[in-house]
Amino acid sequence: MTLNNGFSDSRGADSMLMHSVGRYRLLQLKDSRISRALALALAVLFIPAVGWAAPQASAYGRLASWLRRARNNAVEFTQGGPYDVRTFGAVLNGVTDDAVAIQRAVDQGGKIVFPPNSTAYISVPIRVPSNTVIDCRNSTIKTVSGGSIFRAIGSASNPLVGVEIENCNLDGQASTLGVGNSSSVIYLDYVNGFSIQHDTVRNCGWWCAEADFSNSGLIANNYFANTYGDCAGWQQGANVKLVNNTCDGFSDGGFSANVNASSGVIAGNVLENGRANSFGIEAAGAHDVTISSNIVEGGYGQNGIRVLANDGADAYAVTVANNTVGNARSGQFCINLTAPNQASHPSSPLVVTNNLLNCASGNGIYVWADNTTVHGNTIATSGTGIVLDGNSSTTSNNLFVNGNVIVGAANAVTSAPSTVVVNAVTVDNVSFPAQ
Repeated sequence: MTLNNGFSDSRGADSMLMHSVGRYRLLQLKDSRISRALALALAVLFIPAVGWAAPQASAYGRLASWLRRARNNAVEFTQGGPYDVRTFGAVLNGVTDDAVAIQRAVDQGGKIVFPPNSTAYISVPIRVPSNTVIDCRNSTIKTVSGGSIFRAIGSASNPLVGVEIENCNLDGQASTLGVGNSSSVIYLDYVNGFSIQHDTVRNCGWWCAEADFSNSGLIANNYFANTYGDCAGWQQGANVKLVNNTCDGFSDGGFSANVNASSGVIAGNVLENGRANSFGIEAAGAHDVTISSNIVEGGYGQNGIRVLANDGADAYAVTVANNTVGNARSGQFCINLTAPNQASHPSSPLVVTNNLLNCASGNGIYVWADNTTVHGNTIATSGTGIVLDGNSSTTSNNLFVNGNVIVGAANAVTSAPSTVVVNAVTVDNVSFPAQ
């Protein structure tokens, strides 16, 4: 065949490739970045020009095939890395300020690594760009008291993509409540396709991990401890999974989906040692969210799990299922549904089902909402098992409460007058005395 560069057969192509590869190998010894660039140039420019029919028949067929793959996967070269932060001057003795050196490494993009089990101190946050993986390899990064460590901030018109933070021990060194997201140890804003995994984040002034206006994310297998705000959550974003994390010691809240958060999952998490006035898990102004298979232990001051409207955003299409909640404080509820504007979403009910609630001197489930099903829950309490409520301006409508087992309650199910709790069906609930 006649080749499009003028060679009469594949041997001519091989000759050209051999000559180019010889130069490539020479440069490879001198500068690895030059070698990567040349490999990419060969892949992009040479192979389409040659276009031989059977490269596998050539002695250099394998290399040609490799170059072709390099062309098709150019991101491997353009992303770069892994870059060791020490290459950029990080000292990692826990005292010297390594912020500038780490920022230089992160600015390269691609994968950034730390030597295992080292300690860095930074005085200012690290700004994280798109397509960046930060792998601390169990190293520790400390910052000023109540400070932020990693911040990835895009915009509505130009969101960041592909930010991953993993295997990091992060210490915000907070001793009091901070001032907004500037005190969140990890803060993402307008980031699509993010991952926060296998991190330990302590002493957080605001949130340990906060994602705003960010979509398609995973917050998983992390340990969050001693936060003066929340452990982790997201708002104004969709398709976020917050799973298999531990939240140990929280002053405001544990895990949350807030203000127009949607299409998310909060599942398999453990929360313990909540402080006075704290809640465990919430969907606040969120919709199409599933809260399932979490363990919320005692000490929280408000509700174990709560679903409510927030900042003008309704809560609807929220399912709370198969959770274990313990030790509500007196006057509080294991689960609280306060979503009176939910009537605007008749086809998107709230569902509370198959939860195990050991509410102690607190109460079981509070409902001030519409189109709500409370079914198959087991509630142990010395207070009230289930409370159905409303008022003259925002009534509760279409409540279906059945098949719940209530143990030890002073009152099993109570309902406000029918003028404010309309069409409430309460059947097949079983109440037992305390054992």
